[in-house]
Amino acid sequence: MEISPLQQSQNYAEILAANGVVTHRLPDDGTYVVQRGPVVAATRHGQQTDLHALRRYSARRITVVNPETPAPAALRSAGFRQMMTGSTVAQIDLSQSIQPHPKWARSLRHAKDSAVVTQHRPFTPKDHWIFTKDAAHQKAKKFRNLPHFISRQWPKTQSHFALALLNGTPVAAMLFLAHGRVVSYQIGWADQAGRDCCAHHLLLSQARAIFADQGFLRLDLGTIDTVNAAGLARFKLRAGAAPRKLGGTWAALPLMRS
Repeated sequence: MEISPLQQSQNYAEILAANGVVTHRLPDDGTYVVQRGPVVAATRHGQQTDLHALRRYSARRITVVNPETPAPAALRSAGFRQMMTGSTVAQIDLSQSIQPHPKWARSLRHAKDSAVVTQHRPFTPKDHWIFTKDAAHQKAKKFRNLPHFISRQWPKTQSHFALALLNGTPVAAMLFLAHGRVVSYQIGWADQAGRDCCAHHLLLSQARAIFADQGFLRLDLGTIDTVNAAGLARFKLRAGAAPRKLGGTWAALPLMRS
């Protein structure tokens, strides 16, 4: 499962467990599941997941799944019913060369011609100021990221912090977490100066090249929402990412009653 999403990684499961969340790995197919009260959930699980075995494990609990790939026939045959349609994620294939959209490439040239200075390094406690910035951004834009303790406790050697500075002052930053042969974009921030010089275009372009050189196969840029966050969706897609539809949210009632 080296090409699996962040939510199906060992690091993710171990961090959840360390923070009081009941986690379990199905022995036959390696799928990670979490238990919260009467619900057992498998988030972004792969095609190898035995849905019938998952329901047997859940037994007296409701089972909720968010498959990585749409598989309605298999889900229905295992007793699941769809609750929500799938979101769309943006992914960059790091094994292939990419050609950014002309407007994105123009912004990248603008960033390269600016006075911005960039740094790329592991994420450390001195960089935790980005959580305050992200919390304020989430509140202002009314959205939610994964809990910050995931990023705080991710192994330092499997993190990547990209920072842009003007005259020594941070103006933009991006945090990435590695898992297997995949890197996931986690948090981004930029102030007005960072946006004016298109710092995120430069940080993402440099990070993509670094990840490709290190042998990673995929860069996950997260969900895209062309209605509520059209600008961010354009940024990701014009960078060379391809959209991919996930399998939606499905639920099944307990197999056994208490």
